[in-house]
Amino acid sequence: MSDQILDYWEGQDDDVHLVIAQYFDQESEAHLAIARLREAGIQAALNHSLIASTLPLGSGSIRLYVLEQDLAAACRILAVMEQKMELESERFFQDADEDDIRFLSDLRRNKRKPAFYWVILVIILLIFLFLRMLYSFSQYMAV
Repeated sequence: MSDQILDYWEGQDDDVHLVIAQYFDQESEAHLAIARLREAGIQAALNHSLIASTLPLGSGSIRLYVLEQDLAAACRILAVMEQKMELESERFFQDADEDDIRFLSDLRRNKRKPAFYWVILVIILLIFLFLRMLYSFSQYMAV
């Protein structure tokens, strides 16, 4: 891979026909895709990446261009990349969801209702009052 900036297109001839291979919302995704294409030997360039990063214009504001003859190969590489990213994100979020569900169910199972504590407090208070009354009554009877 060359050390060129990504928004630069090498050799602008009149015979060069550029086509849009894919649209991106995130600049980071676009840079990953262009790096992968260049690694495979496909010359590619981005358009509007700087504008989209400073002023988001909506979905698909970053365009990835390739040569017309490289479009089929670029689309295959980008499809494989997208599929791997979907599988990875699905696996990542699935694990997180299962852990969260397990944690919340354990929390609910072990959680006591706030009313339970109030009932215990009232019972202790009643026992205290009963014992105090019993003690007062025994003091009264002793006199």
